[in-house]
Amino acid sequence: MLKILIISFSVFALVSFLGCGNSTAKPLSKDTIGSDNHTDDVTQLHSKKELILYQKGHWLPEMADNFAARAAYINTLPFSGFTMVGNSYTNTVMESNTSLLTYDSIWNEVKAVKDLYPTKSNFLIVNMHYPGDFWDDGVWNNVIANFKTLAKVAKNLGFRGIVYDDEAYDDESLKMINYKHGDAWYDAKAYKNPNHTFTEHSAKITARFKQIMDAMVRAYSAIDVLYYHSPVEGHIEANRGIDGHPVVVDVGLERQHEWAGAMFTGLKKGLSHQATLHDMGEDYRLRTQKQFDDAYTWRKHTIALNTTNNVVDATQHWVVPQEERASWAKEIYVDFMVSNEPLASATYPEFDTTDKVGLMDMKTTLERALDKSDKYVIFYSASSSDNKGGRISLDWLNDPAIHADDGLAYSLDADWKAMMEEVYRAKVVK
Repeated sequence: MLKILIISFSVFALVSFLGCGNSTAKPLSKDTIGSDNHTDDVTQLHSKKELILYQKGHWLPEMADNFAARAAYINTLPFSGFTMVGNSYTNTVMESNTSLLTYDSIWNEVKAVKDLYPTKSNFLIVNMHYPGDFWDDGVWNNVIANFKTLAKVAKNLGFRGIVYDDEAYDDESLKMINYKHGDAWYDAKAYKNPNHTFTEHSAKITARFKQIMDAMVRAYSAIDVLYYHSPVEGHIEANRGIDGHPVVVDVGLERQHEWAGAMFTGLKKGLSHQATLHDMGEDYRLRTQKQFDDAYTWRKHTIALNTTNNVVDATQHWVVPQEERASWAKEIYVDFMVSNEPLASATYPEFDTTDKVGLMDMKTTLERALDKSDKYVIFYSASSSDNKGGRISLDWLNDPAIHADDGLAYSLDADWKAMMEEVYRAKVVK
């Protein structure tokens, strides 16, 4: 795993309209954000939209060392906060045959950023892995304890919470979302324990993730948990969509994300009155107002309707449990993720974004996402088209005044930065 030298950096107290959020309100301090006694502040915190940067294509710039060394610069960027990876914890919290992580082992990776982002809503990232069989108490007890420790670290840093990235990045992690139905199942990497039925598996996974949320809220009762891929991806009815248009586009075969819903439901069951759970709906193809409206409606309301779930064979497919349906829309925040990465779709041309990733495309898309979301919008930033077939470097986290190892200055296109500042002023700082 990558290791880099921690750079000591003396940071100024930087106050600007970009760093302070709403200029008419008192900024939330790190103590307020990490506190367990801040009902009024939580109301304030969740009363406005927030735009979070997730920088694609980088690992080192998203680590604590970079956030510490360039805090003065990063605090000026037109974002409400940032996602931060670890040189270890991002992958080891729930790796295969998970070991118990100590508080110090995680804290030492991130402590350099403490007190440097008092007005930002930052998040620690955990990547989904397959720790072991869902009935293996030993390994899952370690996973649960690791999430609790990570939540405590997030609180002590003054961070808003954690991001749970439920994308399968390797063959082992496919077992977390893919279930093997019978012997003719087309995914050789799927999971099955022959001693238990599909329904028992669904209940067990939900129970495990309830334990995870229970543990996190004991450490940090006001934690925000951002769940990247929507539970909608685990609901077979989402393939039917709205008016013939799918809710989920080109994410694989209809049963390849079966446990996304079971994991998410477990997190929902473990919510405290202050903790929040966010369905980020990692779908980068939305552009039109109708697409945003339809996606929001399905994820907020339709997924939990009796008419949506009662038509599904729950012995073979995940459904929203009966006891969770009435409270779904009240307890779940539905948010959006936006990316300027071009994505093709031969099956659904209306969701093909290969020519919809330019400057003005992103401005309109970000505005619609912020208007429609309950709380957060994540901008997954990559190099993008300039609408003339070229590529533009969008390297937000490296200070353009600092040169890279090859002697060349880092770059951030001025027009794109100005666009983001305009969106930020209009939709976040208002």
